[in-house]
Amino acid sequence: MEEFNQNKFSNRSFETIGTIKGILVSPAETYGGQHKIISEIKAQGEHLDFYQIQMTSFEGVRGFENVYSISPIDSRDKYSLSYRNCTGMVFSGIDKNTGEKISFITHQNPHEVSRRGATADKFIQDLSLTIEELIEKSKPNSVNGLGFGGNNPHGGGFEEMGFEDYINSVELIGEVCKKKLGFEIPMRTGPATTPNPKGNWDTDVFFRNGNGELYIVREKSKNPSLDEQYLPSQIWEQVEKWG
Repeated sequence: MEEFNQNKFSNRSFETIGTIKGILVSPAETYGGQHKIISEIKAQGEHLDFYQIQMTSFEGVRGFENVYSISPIDSRDKYSLSYRNCTGMVFSGIDKNTGEKISFITHQNPHEVSRRGATADKFIQDLSLTIEELIEKSKPNSVNGLGFGGNNPHGGGFEEMGFEDYINSVELIGEVCKKKLGFEIPMRTGPATTPNPKGNWDTDVFFRNGNGELYIVREKSKNPSLDEQYLPSQIWEQVEKWG
């Protein structure tokens, strides 16, 4: 497993209370329930189902099926499956009344949310509102965020696989967070380019709310730069590394 500490790459100008740790996990490590923490989150946590919002175990999800989904803010562990070309984010803070960690997670289709129009406007509105609610509920300077997701099955030649949508989605994440939080949240990885044993490029994520660990299940990339964290404002620098 490869671990990432968010503070090392955040461009915020003040010290925060706690961080989100993005940990890359190979799919092989999760087979047969052998990854204990992921198995516990899957058994006891709340499932944000992007593909069937009405079937999600959360109540009060914002979004539209196959377009975007944003979980409510609470202290439960969370997970969402099969981020294909989709990007996602997790945000956490410390409840100012109870001292508990609280969080929410997102799952969005870049093609739908990054192109200007009514759908994108609604996503921006719902994401902004949820971030504002988290800030209001949380202790000062305790809110953190981490982005992830996207894929490119060709391992290069992004033009064929919605490269523009991926870029726009990442830039949108940076813009919204900069406006609402005052800083960008890091993207933990670039897009997935190496297929898993099932023959697809899906990413599954599992968030352990209590200690701020985000387990990102996907195959390690042949190009190490695709597994590097970066800020949305650095996207074009990363593109040059990805080739």
